Amino acid sequence: MNLIYTKNNQTVCLVVPPEAVRGLRYQNGQWLVYVSDPDAMAVSVFRLTQMTLARAIPTILDYNEGCKLQPHHGERFWKWMLREVNLWVELVESGGIPAMFPKLAGGSPDPKLGMKGPEVGR
Repeated sequence: MNLIYTKNNQTVCLVVPPEAVRGLRYQNGQWLVYVSDPDAMAVSVFRLTQMTLARAIPTILDYNEGCKLQPHHGERFWKWMLREVNLWVELVESGGIPAMFPKLAGGSPDPKLGMKGPEVGR
C-alpha cells in the first residue's frame, strides 16, 4: 500500500505492507489511519483525504445509505483500504518517540527530570 502525502511542500510516498497498518479510527468526522514505523518503534497517524474517501464511497456504500461514510461502515472501509494500492492521506502526527513511552514532557527513555537518585551517607 502506498500512502501519498505532502511534507514540506514535497510529495512523499510511503510504501507500507498491510500488516504495518495498525488501525482505523473515525473521530470528529475524520478517518484516521495508524501505521507502525519499525525504525522508531512508533506509530504515525494519517488523515484520509476527501479524494480517498470519494473513491471509497461507491464501493462501500449502498444506494440507500447516502453518500457519507459513517462509523458503522468501519469494517467495510477497513477491508477496502487494505485492498487499495494508493491512498492519499495527510500526515497528522509522525512517530517521533517510541509508542511505549507517553507523549509528555520528560516522556522518553531517559527523561532527565532533574531528580537525584538515592545516596548512601558515610
